[in-house]
Amino acid sequence: MLVALVFGFCTAIAVAEASLYDSLSAGGKKVFDDAMTINEMYYDPVEGYVYGIDVAGIHDTRASAMWAVGLLARDGGDGYDAERAVRIIESVAQQQYVDNATAAWYGTYPHTPQDPLPGTSLLGTVPYSSYDPNWRDFIGSAWLLALEESGDLLSNETVTAIEQSLYHVGKGQLLRYQGRGDYANSVDVDTGSDNLDAAYTNPWLMGTIVMSYIGHKMNDTELINKANDDAQAVYDLFTFNELNTFSEYNCPTYTGVDIFALALWIRYGPEGTKLKEYGSYMLNYTMLDLADFYHADLRNLAGPWDRTYGFDMTRYHSILGQLISSLLPAEKIAVPSPVLAGKHMNDAVCFGTLMPLIADTVQSIVPQDVLNQFVNFTGERDVVFRQVRTNTEDETAVRNVTVWLGPNVTIGGMSLDEPSPRQSSNVPGVIQWLLPQTLYTNGKFSSSTPPKVGYIAISPPPAGTINATASEGALTISLPLSERWGDCTLPTGISFAVGGFDERTSGADMTKGLEGVPGLNVTVETVGLGEQTTSYDQDGENDFYFFDVYYPVTSEWPTVPSITITVNPV
Repeated sequence: MLVALVFGFCTAIAVAEASLYDSLSAGGKKVFDDAMTINEMYYDPVEGYVYGIDVAGIHDTRASAMWAVGLLARDGGDGYDAERAVRIIESVAQQQYVDNATAAWYGTYPHTPQDPLPGTSLLGTVPYSSYDPNWRDFIGSAWLLALEESGDLLSNETVTAIEQSLYHVGKGQLLRYQGRGDYANSVDVDTGSDNLDAAYTNPWLMGTIVMSYIGHKMNDTELINKANDDAQAVYDLFTFNELNTFSEYNCPTYTGVDIFALALWIRYGPEGTKLKEYGSYMLNYTMLDLADFYHADLRNLAGPWDRTYGFDMTRYHSILGQLISSLLPAEKIAVPSPVLAGKHMNDAVCFGTLMPLIADTVQSIVPQDVLNQFVNFTGERDVVFRQVRTNTEDETAVRNVTVWLGPNVTIGGMSLDEPSPRQSSNVPGVIQWLLPQTLYTNGKFSSSTPPKVGYIAISPPPAGTINATASEGALTISLPLSERWGDCTLPTGISFAVGGFDERTSGADMTKGLEGVPGLNVTVETVGLGEQTTSYDQDGENDFYFFDVYYPVTSEWPTVPSITITVNPV
């Protein structure tokens, strides 16, 4: 059903009044401006939508809704930005699924207005395919920000219509709690059911603030109570045994979403709730971890990564990179430059308009000495050890994370014991290093030139049980049998995605595998593994081209296959 709504914007705003944009840092303005410019290029004034940047000829609901927030934040007083924002909000709100209050997709928004309705023979009922339940949270939390920061640019009718849309979001959120079991990121997971629980951190955090915010606005006790329960659940999981880590851990994209949501908890958590207190606590500890893992000279977050869309943050658009850039001078930004050269452009156009707007909240919570670690790398660090709860049900399911940062290199590893391998976005072990400028004989560099970074990453995960441990100058990986699942079968091999450099011009010799990379002295020791073979992968993971270095498992139990990769930058 298309809902008839009355929208408008206020024109009586003084031209001299500063916009929200004016308060942004230089780095934040760069991220924001790039996102706004690209959205402008893709805007369709006929439909009041932004075209999808990764597909041809269809519109993108989420990008459109988030650009509206950016337009309101930038509005300079002439009303043009606000007018277009209202046009977009009108278009998106009218497409929200509100016909069937018991349908799993109730309150979410279509991927594109060109989509047929979920639940029909044309589209089906599969979450994340027929519809995306998380788009309630993405759009709802973004519009919450717009109401609070730019509501004075909107008419009462538009404010009411947005609040009604958020109310549908909150009510739809109540339908989500089905779960896919304790290991929802497994390659063997049942994708026919929803997967929301407190271990799925980013939508849980966004959904909690939207339910609390609109529940209090509408005096809806069900939403208020559910939001309070959900806030407690994720806080309890975060603070379990004083681990102070989210289950969806160290993700360059989704940890950025976590920070966005926590900033909303802190800024707009209703009085009488724990959201401000819990949000401040969880944001502070999350930023402490990120500061320990971030290498300012590489402009990258060290692995391991629970979920990632690339191996180098200067080559794909990560939401965390947008946040970090918004805290930095423009010449230190941790996002692709030029912007159109980066992969995963959808996150650039969506969250690039939002993350700069909440950076001041991060600055108000996190100590300055911690924030300084994102600006300059001050030298080699001791190995950092963290533990992470894997799910909400099993307190013994804990992953061990180790990270070491040295001059021009990061090493990270994760040990886990799960019933099946995780999906390919999981990288349980990775080495990154700074490629020397001397490798680029025709290169022209300046102080603002992004670094060129090489990487050696376990991809895809070879097994559900893997021990990857970082130490000073080394990554040690073993593939034991499971101690939890009775698995008596070793994996067939282990693959490494290796890239970030030009093989022919850099002096690399990839016929040697890991030991042939440029700019890094590498030695490899193996037990129970055969000779490496290397091929070039032009399909790539997330559009990253790389060399696939593969070691077959040749041993039999009780020999545990292992590999130690020792590195020293040239």
